[in-house]
Amino acid sequence: LGSTTPINDITAARFVKWIMTLDAELHPDTVSRDCGAWAGLFEWSIKRERYSSKNPIEKQKYSHGQRARLNRARGIKRVPFSGDDLKAIFATPVKKPCAHWLPRLSLYTGACLGELADMQHKHIREYAPGCWSMLIDDGKTAARRREIPLHPAIIRSGFIDYLADAKRAWPGSNYIFPHLKPASKNGSGNLPGRDFGLLKTALGMDKTKVFHSFRKTLISCLQYAGCIAEHRRQFVGHTADDDSDAELDVHETVYSLAEFDPARLAELIFPFLDFARYPGVVPEIGGYKHGM
Repeated sequence: LGSTTPINDITAARFVKWIMTLDAELHPDTVSRDCGAWAGLFEWSIKRERYSSKNPIEKQKYSHGQRARLNRARGIKRVPFSGDDLKAIFATPVKKPCAHWLPRLSLYTGACLGELADMQHKHIREYAPGCWSMLIDDGKTAARRREIPLHPAIIRSGFIDYLADAKRAWPGSNYIFPHLKPASKNGSGNLPGRDFGLLKTALGMDKTKVFHSFRKTLISCLQYAGCIAEHRRQFVGHTADDDSDAELDVHETVYSLAEFDPARLAELIFPFLDFARYPGVVPEIGGYKHGM
């Protein structure tokens, strides 16, 4: 607003007009973070009677759809992983349980990092002999709250064995990854998100590939294999506001009230979830060793 602008000339209306120019230049997380810092400056000024009105700064909050549109406007594109990417990621030895399981779970469920990092044991259940589901209960929208089947590849890789080990190792915790502690930014997903960022950079991947690319890869695989949009939407928790489901028509986004239980979703989704066809990796994702 200019280095010579008196602080009392900075009004809420002036701030809102100015912040709109930043949306086209900066990442939403950067805008939100900076707004928090500026709000703190004005709180400091108000307490010391150096600003004579209410705090003009409001921390910016962006929905999933708003973030997607802003990223597209700035030319930032998140792309799926290739077969070689996934092979490299899963072949890299890791020590933390979350570093082993979070990428695998995201690839086969489409769940976001924060949703998985906060998962509790009660959210995993056996809905039929040998068939397990995951309740995603912390979605950003009503559509994101869903119970989905766990792919056989996840079960074969030893995920249920890991859950039993986690209960024995941390008997006082309800969380699947009890070693994770919530952070002020990104919650329990903050540290594994940082660790994955370091890993993918070390493997030579650029900024177009992030943890969210696991979700992109699953959706791309289903689209490539011919899974219809309504079934994809039910599985990954999409709404009409999501960019990936732009092809949904009014009958699917407004009039359809169909909801599928895990058994039905498994019938509808798993035949199309074949990473051996797209993007070209074998579906087995590595086994779990007890006591990890």
